Amino acid sequence: MWVGALVVVLIVVAVGARPLAVRLWLAGLISDRALFIASVARFPAIVLAFGLILRVPLPLLLLLTSLSLVPGLLFSRVVHDAIQKRPTRR
Repeated sequence: MWVGALVVVLIVVAVGARPLAVRLWLAGLISDRALFIASVARFPAIVLAFGLILRVPLPLLLLLTSLSLVPGLLFSRVVHDAIQKRPTRR
């Protein structure tokens, strides 16, 4: 029961975190670097949290979390360029 509730909370936080981070960034409350880190590190954080909730063995969890960094690192230039091309903040 509680595992299902944790998974639902994790999904809601994962989905809601990006729009919230973008709004905070546009309002000038977080820096470009913080938005970049939040964008790139979101997927590995989700993998780590799911692994901890589901009690995945530590070596496998470290491997999966490390592998989940690859897409973020591959698309880091795209994310960085998108942040730099956004209109000037207030």
